[in-house]
Amino acid sequence: MHPSAFCEIEALSPLTKASVTAETTGSRRLGASFFTKLRYFLGWDSAAGSRRPLMMDQYVVIGLNACRSTEWDPLGPWTADQYGECLSWAEEKANTWGVGTEADVVERAVWAYGICLARRR
Repeated sequence: MHPSAFCEIEALSPLTKASVTAETTGSRRLGASFFTKLRYFLGWDSAAGSRRPLMMDQYVVIGLNACRSTEWDPLGPWTADQYGECLSWAEEKANTWGVGTEADVVERAVWAYGICLARRR
C-alpha cells in the first residue's frame, strides 16, 4: 500500500473505512477489522483524549455478543456506532477490573473468549 493511502484512509469516516476498495488501497477489499487493527498499531499514542483505538474483528464480536447479549454479525459490516459501543464497553469493563487496567486488556480477553466460542460451533 502506498503511504499516501494511509492519509486518504485517515480522512474517511469509520463507516467508509470499512468499505474502502482497490481504488484506494491497491489491494483487494479491506474490511473494518483491518482498519481497527491498523488504527490500534498506528494510533495508540496519537489518540485524542483517554480513549485509545481497539481491534474489532469477528472473534471480538463473538465475544462481545456473548458478554453483552447483542446480536451483531461477526462478519460485519459494523457501524461506527457499534465500534464506539465496543470502545465504551471495554473502557467501562477495564475500570471495574482494577486500577491501571487498560481497555485493550479487556479487548484481548474478549477476543480470546470469542475464539473459544467459535471453536465450539
